[in-house]
Amino acid sequence: MNLAKQISIVAVLLFLAAPLHAAPAASETPQGLYLQAGKEERSGSIAKAREIYESIIDRFPESEFAVKANDRLLTMAPAKQKPESTPTSPPLPILAAPPEKPLPADPLLRRGVEMARMKSKAETTKRHELERSRELFYAREGHRINRGVLAEKEAQWQKDASKKVVDEFGMTLEEMETKLGQLCKEAQVKGECNEEGFYPHTTP
Repeated sequence: MNLAKQISIVAVLLFLAAPLHAAPAASETPQGLYLQAGKEERSGSIAKAREIYESIIDRFPESEFAVKANDRLLTMAPAKQKPESTPTSPPLPILAAPPEKPLPADPLLRRGVEMARMKSKAETTKRHELERSRELFYAREGHRINRGVLAEKEAQWQKDASKKVVDEFGMTLEEMETKLGQLCKEAQVKGECNEEGFYPHTTP
């Protein structure tokens, strides 16, 4: 009887312990990790909280807590990067852009310089517009980016940036390139067709 009772007791204990082993630890569920990250964030451990939020997104992308974790990452202050080493010399001053050269007196050369400058400004405008669109998209979507959607967005951003150039300068970059090439040909510019090509080069 003693042996039978002992076997019964062991069986009951195993039965009671089985659910405990089957259930995942609270810290390994998306909700548990989300609560843990919030605790770290409130205590000032931003880097640790960010790491846990990213872990939720990677491990449980279909969970509602992945969306919540992504929202928290977007609202958190960006992580501060520590300098790798103490600089031994003061940083170099930011150099101002050199002043533009006076326009040439010759009307043809003058038009060439103006077209080259306009094309350069248009390229800068398009580049900045593309960068702005990408930054807004990544800030909104965070870590959950679909490559197919990204390709479609990139094509649309290119169109929007090109339209902005037309709105500001009255022509496309391709039209500017064509007109600049024609002016270089008329002015018999030697070498690269750019602003410098329209300035007479003197030999010492």
